[in-house]
Amino acid sequence: MNNASQLPEDYLKYIKHEAAGKIQNARWLTLKNKILKLYISPQQQSKTLLFIVEYIVKSSPREEHCLPSCPNPQIFPIIMPNYTLYYFNGRGRAEICRMMFAAAGVKYTDKRFEFSEWEKYRNDFPCNYLPCLEMDGGFRVPETMSICRYLARQYNFYPKSSMDIFRCDYICDCFYEIMHDYMRYFHWRNGRFRYDCMESGRMGTNMSSGMSSGMMNSNMSSGMMSPGMMGSNMTSGMMSPGMSGSNMSSGMMQSGMMSSGMGMGSNMGGGNMMNTNYDNYMQWRYMNSFNRIMPFMERTLAMRNGGSHFFMGDQMMWCDMMFYCCMENMYMENQSMFSSYPKMMGLYKRVASHPKICGYIKSRRMTNW
Repeated sequence: MNNASQLPEDYLKYIKHEAAGKIQNARWLTLKNKILKLYISPQQQSKTLLFIVEYIVKSSPREEHCLPSCPNPQIFPIIMPNYTLYYFNGRGRAEICRMMFAAAGVKYTDKRFEFSEWEKYRNDFPCNYLPCLEMDGGFRVPETMSICRYLARQYNFYPKSSMDIFRCDYICDCFYEIMHDYMRYFHWRNGRFRYDCMESGRMGTNMSSGMSSGMMNSNMSSGMMSPGMMGSNMTSGMMSPGMSGSNMSSGMMQSGMMSSGMGMGSNMGGGNMMNTNYDNYMQWRYMNSFNRIMPFMERTLAMRNGGSHFFMGDQMMWCDMMFYCCMENMYMENQSMFSSYPKMMGLYKRVASHPKICGYIKSRRMTNW
């Protein structure tokens, strides 16, 4: 239906001028909502689509769409949702949302908090967590990936087939796993999580001054570490297979996680030593995720067009934007990490130079993370 001339002239006249009366069929309601989403998308509309949109508006009660009955669909005052994106004053986990808004040409309010003021607003948000997207009526939705998938569906950043959607999702999840570990390491290294854990009492009252043997128990997982990390052998969240055991030997020692004489038991004397160990652990975890996932992503990119375009082929999807946003800080810190992944480095440059992205990158607010 891309070409209006393919439809009989009588049919077009009917679509344009006839009213359908009252329609109660649920499938029709779903279909016309999808058609209206196509109409407000940034893609160029065909003449046929404009005729069908006018038909939908004329055949629906005015209250349903909040649209006047207007003979010219080009000037329909389509009501767009009012979006407010809440996050801290950095790119971080919200940058992918901002980039998708920019690529879709959708206006939104970019509300940023400084870390120093976050405690005043924490309880106002679902899960006491950012980023959070607020829509009309004060409806707030947390979690980066949920927000991104909503935007991808709304603004056509998903491929068409279910298997391609599946592929797009796992690519995004893989990159977000790296970013999740990197962000935890970055903020711990720069003192934010250190402040939260030591001063807010999330690690227990005795842990800021020192640690006695046996204090590394499951209660530490809630504020700092992934569930199951701090068991008696510290195996599940911290080590890869083969790294468990009382001496926690080969993998951790070689990765620089722990230096000699700095075990996580009775040898830990004070808070500074604990911080040093956790610094090493967070860096090890981030680098472990990076080295596990990146080779697979390089091969995944090469599966379409030899890796010379985008992850899903010729068109940029939200998985390409996710890749760029997740890798940006790491790339700026240490480009040599990416030398083994030339196809993805080519993709990084293609996303940055994409017509829908390059203007946003030049005009956005620059922060150090």
